Amino acid sequence: MITKFYNNKNKTNDTKLHEMRFFAQIAEKAGYTIAGVGSAFMMAGVNGLISFGIIMLLFASLQSQIISLWKIDLTNLSLKISLGSRMISFGLLCYGLMSNDFSMMLIGSAFSGLFVGLFWPTFYHLKEESIGNWHLFEKISGIVLIILTGILVSYWNTLYVLIISFTASLISLILASKINNKETNLTEFIEKDNYQNPKLKLISILDGFSGESVRMIRRLAILSGAITIMNFDGILSFALVLGISEALGALIKQVTKFEIYEFTIIVTIGCLFCGILFDQWVVGLILIGIGNSGIFPVVHEYVRNRVNSNDINFRERNRFNGRIIGASFAAFIFVSSFSYIFVFISVIISTSFILILISDTRLLFKQPPHNNLAHVV
Repeated sequence: MITKFYNNKNKTNDTKLHEMRFFAQIAEKAGYTIAGVGSAFMMAGVNGLISFGIIMLLFASLQSQIISLWKIDLTNLSLKISLGSRMISFGLLCYGLMSNDFSMMLIGSAFSGLFVGLFWPTFYHLKEESIGNWHLFEKISGIVLIILTGILVSYWNTLYVLIISFTASLISLILASKINNKETNLTEFIEKDNYQNPKLKLISILDGFSGESVRMIRRLAILSGAITIMNFDGILSFALVLGISEALGALIKQVTKFEIYEFTIIVTIGCLFCGILFDQWVVGLILIGIGNSGIFPVVHEYVRNRVNSNDINFRERNRFNGRIIGASFAAFIFVSSFSYIFVFISVIISTSFILILISDTRLLFKQPPHNNLAHVV
């Protein structure tokens, strides 16, 4: 099996993508998810954390729109440009942290958004295989990176973590040069059913809304100290909840026959825990993280296998719009002191709609996939 993996040209290119992504993930989890977000909260409190996250999403969405409007061909050069943006981001975060200049932190967040908006559409475009096995490795390795970073940020200098992240981005950029490009014809137009694309767009928006609203309320609740795990500080509690839930979700998806229906039930149960039983928030957040992590690869493959094969940025572009709406909604609920239950009700509704739309579309449109990605099994 290992020999077959390395002898296959497409899989070899996927291997190069995975190696490049591993170092990019070190930078992402350590530099942005934990150190960057934690520093934003430390320097400017709740408002700083909210603005740090939403600015990243706005610039990611802008980058995604530019890709579509200018019909940018996504190649290994796109990966290198995105990773260069990430390195600039970490440089600005380092400077902002050293000089206590929060405006530099926000500019750094904007460059991280440019990275996100270009990196992920390119990564998924160049990847030939289903994301299932890679997604599992991504989450399992992510739990180690997240928890280790949480410990380092809590008991070490955050600046050193950002420097490590900068170095990891540089290594990832070097590895990106070895990745093969995929031929595309951006001028070709493939006729599609006009009824299907609006549904795929809505599924992508709802997917982004559900995940980001939970992500924002989780950051705010844990980093502000509203909930903790075993009396750990906000950063370490945040790292533990995030890492454990995402890894368990990917693992359950891989080793069981669970599909979107079962994971939607898990999300619903988690939301009920968080919305009704405040003292069970940790359990609820972990369940929601498990459910969302399991839903992600199913929705990802479903949308990308049915969208216009030349609109290579369709899912990511629409998902970013949903993420902005979700983050803004959760932030508004938090700062306005409304009951958090509104966030979790909205998550239940959005994930349920995704389930209904996918189930309905599967009945109405029984057609083969339109690209080389296989369904997750």
